[in-house]
Amino acid sequence: MNRIIKIADEFAKKANIDSLPLSYEKLEQIVADENCKIIYYSKAYKFLKAMGFDDYLTTSKGFTYFSDDNTIIFIKDELEYLDKINVICHELGHVVLKHIYVGSKQKSISDISDNPLQNKNIQETEADVFALVIQAPTYMLKILDISSSSGLVERGIFTKENAKLRMKYYRKAKKSYKAFLWTVPIFFAVLTIIILSGSYAERANNSNRLDVQPSMKYSETTTEVVSEYVLQNDSGTVFITKSGIKYHKSDCFHIKNKDVIEISTEKAVELSYQPCSDCFGKDN
Repeated sequence: MNRIIKIADEFAKKANIDSLPLSYEKLEQIVADENCKIIYYSKAYKFLKAMGFDDYLTTSKGFTYFSDDNTIIFIKDELEYLDKINVICHELGHVVLKHIYVGSKQKSISDISDNPLQNKNIQETEADVFALVIQAPTYMLKILDISSSSGLVERGIFTKENAKLRMKYYRKAKKSYKAFLWTVPIFFAVLTIIILSGSYAERANNSNRLDVQPSMKYSETTTEVVSEYVLQNDSGTVFITKSGIKYHKSDCFHIKNKDVIEISTEKAVELSYQPCSDCFGKDN
């Protein structure tokens, strides 16, 4: 239902709902802005009878009628104030979410099956969530620092039952948001690993090229010592392997039957290769 919560929150902002509880006068204006009318059963009794909507008069607190000319929210006269607000918000949800209802000429954005009853149940749940959110938008809960159902009841926003439902969806949305925040560092950690892996692979490939230093690095002091030693024992030409980090004499057993690259001793030192301790030992 996070999608419906998001739609309802965005709708509430667009409708400039900036104080709670949502008043009947403000709600009337919002409904009018959606090109809808609110009509009580008593005033539309003859019309409803003529249209065959008798059952709605006794079984439903309200319903929405769509036609080519009008969108009308019919509601029962004998409703408590908060119940009346909730019913109108619920029916407004059907309008905003484009649900298929009595006389509808529109297509629902929530049809997910070929079963009309299943779709209707989904639409009713979505309209319920929409109604709860626009009566207490998420951004208003944060502004007013309301974090409990009792806080909603004390401010006259909801009945106890609806207050509990609103906080249920509020906490669920917060958990989803926190879960999203957890995925962000994980995502970047994985991305970093991928980048580093690619960088390592690139370095491994580059180590086969004589113009790039091998992946293993040595300290400046070590390099200086090796350079001095090699200059004292310079044989002119040495041999390296594509994957090794040391250079060898031609007769070294370490490079026997291996593909080798012949380079100058000076170049080997420059590329931070170390002398093989077996063939360049001090006793040699």
